[in-house]
Amino acid sequence: MVNQHGQIPPETPEFLDHFTYYYSLRRTDAEIAELMKAHYDTEKYTLGIKSVYRLRVKHGLLKTRGQRHTEVTAAAQIASIKETHPHRGTETIRQDLWHKYGMQVPRSAVQSYLNATEPHAVQARRIRRFVRRIFYAAGNNDIWTQDQHDKWGPRFGLWLHISLDPFNGWKNWLKCWWTNKNPRIVVKWYLEACREIGGIPLLTQSDPGNENNGVANCQTLARQTLDPSLVGTLQHRWKLHKMNPKPEAEWSIFRRDAAPPLENLFQAGVDAGLFGIDLTLDWSEKLDEYRQLRNTVTPRHHKHKILPHGPPMLIRSRPDFCNVLDFKIPVPPELFDELEAIFAPPDHEVFQLVPPAFEHWANIFYESMDRPRISEDNFWPIFVQLKQSFIDRAEAMIDMGPVFEVFPASMERVLKDQLDVTPGLNNALNPNEMHPHIPHLVDTQEGELEVDDVEDGMDNDSPGRPIYNLDAGDIHYAAAFSDDEDCSDE
Repeated sequence: MVNQHGQIPPETPEFLDHFTYYYSLRRTDAEIAELMKAHYDTEKYTLGIKSVYRLRVKHGLLKTRGQRHTEVTAAAQIASIKETHPHRGTETIRQDLWHKYGMQVPRSAVQSYLNATEPHAVQARRIRRFVRRIFYAAGNNDIWTQDQHDKWGPRFGLWLHISLDPFNGWKNWLKCWWTNKNPRIVVKWYLEACREIGGIPLLTQSDPGNENNGVANCQTLARQTLDPSLVGTLQHRWKLHKMNPKPEAEWSIFRRDAAPPLENLFQAGVDAGLFGIDLTLDWSEKLDEYRQLRNTVTPRHHKHKILPHGPPMLIRSRPDFCNVLDFKIPVPPELFDELEAIFAPPDHEVFQLVPPAFEHWANIFYESMDRPRISEDNFWPIFVQLKQSFIDRAEAMIDMGPVFEVFPASMERVLKDQLDVTPGLNNALNPNEMHPHIPHLVDTQEGELEVDDVEDGMDNDSPGRPIYNLDAGDIHYAAAFSDDEDCSDE
């Protein structure tokens, strides 16, 4: 295709994959035109805004006006979302409509539906008040923060863990396992996230605790191996109470948004006597869906936040387009393999969701049921049927006998597994200690609290502040955010 400005790039599968990816992130035609320049020879081809529009229409990639949805056409999908996530507001529902159904619905249509069906809930979301916090970050992969979430542990035997890059909001992982206290399982999640990007951050950060010692040691050994001048230093920050706010903010959002429908589902099984905390549930798929949603949607705009606004996935994958720096330290695959062998050996007991013999029979019984796709509607019926299959075939499962004898001792060993921080490193457990890991970094304290009850989170006294020495020529800024920045969406 040729226009008056030159030839349009050929529509190869690779070209269309990138084109569709940027469309899926809900970028404007002008932004798509700019982003696509990295995927074709700009000396031979050109792609303008009008050409982007024509390509979208040609391939059925319509936006809000083109899809022409109304309150009536989107009513069934909105009702389905509200049934499972009753606390979601206008903007979060619009994001979910796009993520689940590929529907771009006008904000006015969603607002009209909510005003008609739940006017009191709409008003309640509009007047939410909260505490704003400030976190300092210099760029992508400057620092990764992590934290565990234990509220489901005593009730359902499910223990959660999260890690994120506070600069761009990307969730490195959101995991659910039968323990989050063993440091080796956390190291495994850390290494999986690092392998995905082919490198490691400058620093990691967490609350003090045995479960985080493995990541501290792994991160430190990796940095020291690649840069011997760091020998004797700990490349991990320890933060005490309320000094690691970004993961806590994510847990706050998770508790209001994603947790209620899952808690109701699990509690129904507990109340019916179908489930106890001595049993293990794997709900990783739902958490992966939630993580994907949070990584691909744009947080609510905040005028005092000087960091780039956009989907975390875009800021992470295209720092050049967002005009930010990426501090990722490339790591060869061989070093990842060595770190895994030291801190997270694959044969360790903690990586077994269930004993192998149990998994063998569970797969046989599940196959006999034609492997139905599990959802909220059929979760407990499938669970009961599988449980009954074990009861009915108990005498035939000779290999299960030893499992019940050794599994309790195995779990006890896993829960008692300890990893101490490598001794002799220059870093005390002091939240005020400064680690000059980036040149020209001025003395700042991560996790500074700024308490201000402001309607809808608009804190007029907390602009982003530069954390680089201006005389050095490098200027990057801090972010002011709150635990409601993505959720106060009326």
